[in-house]
Amino acid sequence: MVDAFGKALMGYLNGDKSPYIIRRDNGLIEEHDAGEYFTKYEQWDNCEREILKYVRGRVLDIGGGAGRHALYLQNKGFEVHVIDISPLAVKVMKRRGVKMSI
Repeated sequence: MVDAFGKALMGYLNGDKSPYIIRRDNGLIEEHDAGEYFTKYEQWDNCEREILKYVRGRVLDIGGGAGRHALYLQNKGFEVHVIDISPLAVKVMKRRGVKMSI
């Protein structure tokens, strides 16, 4: 399995701030900043911050990426379970302090 997204996250965590490129089947090419997945609560869109006000109970974060939502909610005292298809994203989350249960 090619873990391109995980490589972009791990690269960013290790100091590589260069953008990653997505080439779609329809010919669309997009450039993205992996840093978006590492932003702090204060930098999130208003809708993200607003939605998190409604979190109750245990949380399942599907597609945790770099773990920004999981870290925020864990710091608020929530029991958060995180999954991601990317093995490198899981490593990134662990290195950032996301509590992982296996």
